[in-house]
Amino acid sequence: MNGNLDEKTKKDAPDSEVALNTTSQNKIDEQWKVGRKPPYVKSYSGIEKTLVFPSIVGKTKVTGIANDFEFISEDEDYQENIEEIVIPEGYTYIGEAAFSGCFKLKKVTLPSTLTSIGRAAFSRCNSLESIAIPDSVTELGSYSFNGCSKLKCLLLPPHLQSIGSGAFGDCTELREITIPKETSLGNGAFERCYKLADDSGMLIINGILFGYFGREKKVVVPPCVREISYGAFACNEYVTSVTLSDSVTLIGNDAFASCTSLNEIHLPTSIVEIGCDAFRECNNLREIVIPPKVTFIYPYCFMRCHNLINIQIPDGVTTIRYNAFMKCSSLEEIDLPKSVEIIEMEAFKDSGIKTLIIRNPALVMHKKSLMGCSGYTIYAPEGSLVSTVFPSRTKVLENYDGK
Repeated sequence: MNGNLDEKTKKDAPDSEVALNTTSQNKIDEQWKVGRKPPYVKSYSGIEKTLVFPSIVGKTKVTGIANDFEFISEDEDYQENIEEIVIPEGYTYIGEAAFSGCFKLKKVTLPSTLTSIGRAAFSRCNSLESIAIPDSVTELGSYSFNGCSKLKCLLLPPHLQSIGSGAFGDCTELREITIPKETSLGNGAFERCYKLADDSGMLIINGILFGYFGREKKVVVPPCVREISYGAFACNEYVTSVTLSDSVTLIGNDAFASCTSLNEIHLPTSIVEIGCDAFRECNNLREIVIPPKVTFIYPYCFMRCHNLINIQIPDGVTTIRYNAFMKCSSLEEIDLPKSVEIIEMEAFKDSGIKTLIIRNPALVMHKKSLMGCSGYTIYAPEGSLVSTVFPSRTKVLENYDGK
């Protein structure tokens, strides 16, 4: 009951019922706080284990739950002890981190009017085993159910447009999920969902490889895969060789990070982007050929690849970002094509660079890009900008006898 009875209802109702309605509404008004634009609830001060959200607070019709919704009960552990949440019809949005860390939450009732579940809204709800997401929902925010370690099955709505990065990461008991084909999937949306993998150890959803959990040394990724997601092979200590088909266009952040046994990988010409930390700490990787459509070498991409001795950078790469080759101690020579325009701070920090060949006279190179390197020589066209930053280290390209 919301207690907002009109005058006729008040006349017809027994005095005791009107009093009860008024008392109930007064309690709601005291416990719940609402922001004005939009009219979302932003805090609650009660202690009930079953939390029923109000439709009306004061004279305001509530339409959602605010980002960073607060539990301000005197019981400091109240949030951790909530067992059930009921959200009424009329609510369209559940805000960021609204119920994050409700460790004992087992049951959630969502309204048919709901359209969006915000970032980390139900993250680390460790007791939640299932949840019915209404057909009206079109968006699941990043990390929305991340770390729900007991979540076993999930049927997603047919008109779902997007699932954010890491949305179901670390849902280690998730065994069954149905996803509309047109839904866009964020990086690492199903990271470490081991029980969703097929018999080969691969977790592939809608053309994206989210994880490889097998122990085979030589892995051939099937042609149905178009993206290697965040951390797909990360920390796999068994894989020594990976072959990707020409269908792959993207290698996500941390995709092969800390694959300590990886010594060979074929990158097809179809790849247009290799993400941050993609090959970080691949200590046995000795050689790599960057595909011709790649334009950026992102931060930490090859950091601590201690045995990397040869890397081929194609004419098309424009930027080498900070720390891209940091601590590549065996990498002694790099030949940069004319397309390279920028080398950022600490790009080669503490690496083994002895010879750096620059072919673009207008290339801008940060003065700390070679921090920690010793005994190196830069070869560049006469009059290059680089020679003004590293005057004592730069020689004219025509004098390079290995060109």
